[in-house]
Amino acid sequence: MAKVFMTVVGMGGYDEATYRIGDNEYTNRSIQKALLTYFKDTGREFDKIVFLLTEKARENNWEKVKYTERKKADDGSELKIPHEEEGLRSFTEKLFPGKAVDKNIADGVNDNDFLSIFQQIYESMDENDEITFDVTNGFRSIPFLFYPVISYAKELKNITIDNIYYGPYVRGINPTVILDLQKYGEILDWANAAHIFRISGNAKEILQLSQKRYNGLEEKDSFGESQQASKWLSSLTEALLTCRGDDSKESISKSARKLFQSRSKMESSSRNKEYMLFDELLKHALDSVSEFNKDMNHYELGMHTAEWCIERGLVQQAYTALREAHISYLCYAFGDNNAALDKDFRGKVITAILNTYMTSLERKTDPIQDIKKVKAVSENEKYMILAVKMFSIFDKTQMSFVQQIRDIRNKINHFFMNKNSVRIDMENLKIHYNNTVEFIKMVEENKCSIMSDDEARSILNQYVPKRNNIFVNFSNHPSKNWGNEQISAAKRIVSGGSIVDIAFPQVSGDADESEISRTADKYAKEIISLNPSAVMCQGEFGICLEVVTTLKNNGIKVLYSCSERKTVETVIDNITEKTSVFKFVRFREYN
Repeated sequence: MAKVFMTVVGMGGYDEATYRIGDNEYTNRSIQKALLTYFKDTGREFDKIVFLLTEKARENNWEKVKYTERKKADDGSELKIPHEEEGLRSFTEKLFPGKAVDKNIADGVNDNDFLSIFQQIYESMDENDEITFDVTNGFRSIPFLFYPVISYAKELKNITIDNIYYGPYVRGINPTVILDLQKYGEILDWANAAHIFRISGNAKEILQLSQKRYNGLEEKDSFGESQQASKWLSSLTEALLTCRGDDSKESISKSARKLFQSRSKMESSSRNKEYMLFDELLKHALDSVSEFNKDMNHYELGMHTAEWCIERGLVQQAYTALREAHISYLCYAFGDNNAALDKDFRGKVITAILNTYMTSLERKTDPIQDIKKVKAVSENEKYMILAVKMFSIFDKTQMSFVQQIRDIRNKINHFFMNKNSVRIDMENLKIHYNNTVEFIKMVEENKCSIMSDDEARSILNQYVPKRNNIFVNFSNHPSKNWGNEQISAAKRIVSGGSIVDIAFPQVSGDADESEISRTADKYAKEIISLNPSAVMCQGEFGICLEVVTTLKNNGIKVLYSCSERKTVETVIDNITEKTSVFKFVRFREYN
């Protein structure tokens, strides 16, 4: 990383002038000498000092500075007296030994010359250079070329600009104040950063530029709100790019709220003209996220995020937002405004119902029969009624796009290791977005005609056969040997019904897996034929596993007995006997 001073040398013949920079003044015919003296006086060091010279500039200013003094002769005519003084080469060598580099440049009279000058300036810069540039004596095209060159070099060589000096000499006005135009180069950087953000959603450049400007100011309060706005813009876009739609501190909605609070403070504070230049670019960037500056429920936030991502070609984020918008909308439509934040309701109920319906479409099965196998839904009548109502709405539209969105999201998020044939491109993404808009519109239009709970319950009753009030004891412990607590507990489960004993079979240790399966199938069928409300199943593990699985798949509640062992000690003739007594505690369901 080298410190470099670059200057364009003029053709010569300049008047003597006093140049002021900071609190220092220097009288000289050459602004380069004034600047170099200032650098020496203030302790600024450079690794390289580059002089860009046309042929005429080299002749008049490099080895010797040539100028003409004008005097009036006795007869009133004007005399032109040529003079010479120390040239830039030897002057620089005395102040900064070994640092001067002279570069020839063209005169700049045609396009080839301009291309050559551009290349010469660019080639004078090395990787990571920190450049201070003087454009005072550049022919009028040089300052114009300078800004494209530095933009080019910033990208290809990662250079930075420390200062851009210009001394606007006007004859008869003294002193000439040397201006630092660096902020105008900075404006180009801000404009580019705002453009990058608007097309890509990446606020990194804006944040870095804002932080650099803030750190360089003595009066930091003057730029404080702008800097805070940049921070919250970065936080918002990070939330958007990582799909943080939750209610955490770094969520999209909370970051947006903080961002626009900062913008409001920024706009209401007194600003000088210089800061307003940067603020306008910052506000221009903020305009591209203005749609997030309002109260939204979770599905609206998801749809806005998907649209924002589509506009910037962010396919992965858009699909993630669309998928979650579906679920959030269903939580809102079939729950309430806060249902999307209930993780169990969202993840175990609504998502399960949606996925079950999609799977039933794919397999061409009955979604109600399928949802009966999902414990989180089937064990709660309220959720089963909800499933039936949702299925009736889903049936009014083409739902395959929902499955495609889910599959594409999963495929992208799993590095394309999940295989599916759905096309992934911007055209298909836009189609899926429009499908989602139409889906939400359709559900909204049909919400008033959604079936009642009683209608849904009536449909469910067609799928759930009425059970006999029987408790089957499938074990090696006949119910006649049960204690009163266990008998009472069993009858409570079947509302006072009867207990039927089916003795668990004796199983030989030599029995293979096929014999176990045949035995289990035989007894499962016998139990199912009784159409019981509940079954206690306890015995050989292999048969138990298969019987329990079959009964549960048929919607029958299956239980096992839980007991506590208590040891009683009896002493007779100095002999202690210990007896274990098992006390029934409760029935527990197989899960």
